[in-house]
Amino acid sequence: MRIAAALAAAWEFVAGDDWQTALGIVLALGLTALVAAIGVGAWWVMPLAAMLLLRSSVRRRGRRRPGRVGASTGNRAPAGKL
Repeated sequence: MRIAAALAAAWEFVAGDDWQTALGIVLALGLTALVAAIGVGAWWVMPLAAMLLLRSSVRRRGRRRPGRVGASTGNRAPAGKL
């Protein structure tokens, strides 16, 4: 049972609220290893990946519908309270 709890805690730490960004980072690390293995300088892969993943994460957050948990409703009245 302790192993399951430790694995769950590790998953929550790595993936957090955005599993897509976590997966993107894992893929970017793999791409960095591949680029380095063929003998090309791989220093640029992670900064580029971080920029693209941040942009993607912000865009996904911006597309969330109002009323969802954690979504900002701005100055609008709550649903059904006009």
